[in-house]
Amino acid sequence: MPGGLRDSSKTRVAPVFSALRATGDAWVPQPLALGTSGAAESARTFDDDLTFVEGHWYPHERVLDPPISLLSWLIGNVEPRQLEDDAAVDKRHRLIERDPDTVAEALKLVRSNYTQRDWFIFEGPTYPDAVIITKRALVVVERKRTAHEPTTTTKWLPGRAAINLASH
Repeated sequence: MPGGLRDSSKTRVAPVFSALRATGDAWVPQPLALGTSGAAESARTFDDDLTFVEGHWYPHERVLDPPISLLSWLIGNVEPRQLEDDAAVDKRHRLIERDPDTVAEALKLVRSNYTQRDWFIFEGPTYPDAVIITKRALVVVERKRTAHEPTTTTKWLPGRAAINLASH
């Protein structure tokens, strides 16, 4: 999401990715291999085509909505947190208590049109610094200027780094 004078998307990310993009379409593996996490190792061993197809960074950033699989998983697994004082509190309490009718209603609604403020939505859109689409991979880049470690929690998802949605 656009920030102020210290918006790293504008001051750090865009200049680097724009310069890399200017070199052609084969640059994507190089910055991925520089990371210090499991993503860097994955990039070094990924033997599929990472040829650049499309990119989104400042001033053309791309907002990513949470996947339906994540929203659905949260409906069935949300943990007690401080609930806001609004009309959604009662239904959210019933979700936390795993009321089958409320869970079924929420799962049905999440697969239809919804807004980010609906009572069954526990994760909002993300505003990454860069989104890179290659022939065989989608790369999402986000880092906070002041963060020394990856963010592993959100209000409703305290262990998000450890969750593998593909297994649910």
